[in-house]
Amino acid sequence: MEHTYTRAQQENFDIISRWRDIVNQYSALDTLRERILITDGDVSVTDGFRYFGRRGEGSNLPINYQLANLPANCGGQCISGLVQNFTESLPENGTAAWLISDQDRSRLTSRYGSSYIYAFNLLLMTLPGTSLVYYGDELAMENYVQPTIVADPAGSTNTSYSRDPFRSPMHWNNGTNAGFTTATEGWLKVNPDFLDNNAADLAAETNSTLNFFKSISALKKNQESYQYGKIHYLSSLNTNLLAFVREHEGFDRLLTVINFGTSAVTNEDVTKDRSSIGVPGAAVVVVNTHSTMSRKVDDEIDLRRVNLDRGQGFIAKWEYKRPN
Repeated sequence: MEHTYTRAQQENFDIISRWRDIVNQYSALDTLRERILITDGDVSVTDGFRYFGRRGEGSNLPINYQLANLPANCGGQCISGLVQNFTESLPENGTAAWLISDQDRSRLTSRYGSSYIYAFNLLLMTLPGTSLVYYGDELAMENYVQPTIVADPAGSTNTSYSRDPFRSPMHWNNGTNAGFTTATEGWLKVNPDFLDNNAADLAAETNSTLNFFKSISALKKNQESYQYGKIHYLSSLNTNLLAFVREHEGFDRLLTVINFGTSAVTNEDVTKDRSSIGVPGAAVVVVNTHSTMSRKVDDEIDLRRVNLDRGQGFIAKWEYKRPN
């Protein structure tokens, strides 16, 4: 059903503006803890920007669904184009809120396969703005069709409409109910694969999806170029590849390269792009998605001959040098 007469109406934005006034009043009472307003409207990019308000008096973080609604067969350059169009169209002082998965759509691993879980998490955590992560994506949790339960009203008459498979409980450990509840049974049943795929066990595995997620989360938190930096897109590349540089004056420049295609990329020269930022011939690997990749963390990588299998990616850095 298309909610033509209720979605993205001007009255909605007026209400949000009044809510923002209330939120700001609470922030004024405690200046050490700013309150923010996050809005969830699965609308077009243009209507999404309206949630910010005409003068920034609306939502602090309107959720952006572009990465959640990717077109079929959208490879690296396709994703790059969508992201670039969004970031370059952001209202002044607007902050992007990126989301790939949520409670209303198939889990990331089930949508794209386990080969791409590292790639999408790497993208989500290195783009400018706020990263909104659906619980379990850091574990590569998959959909689970409930054997006897239909809790979602949307599936009451037709189970194919049920969103229950995307909402099974978080896998905290390999104990009863995956550590989610001490009750005999939860609202939804736990996916039986929690015995092998849970936060406690994955935390003990050096190269697990969870520890990879923790490493890129730490970079986002601690690297100035991720906190405050601009983004420069590299577009003249193999269509499988998404690549961009984050930079903040005086700090390391950070290059992200990801293969979102269905085939390997070999000997790609990512320095050939003549964007507004120069990419050197070599850099130092900070993060890679897979331990089997030839270049390990702290190795130097030749950026004129990049090789990435599908779903692989890396972050590499080079030192900032003040122009003469």
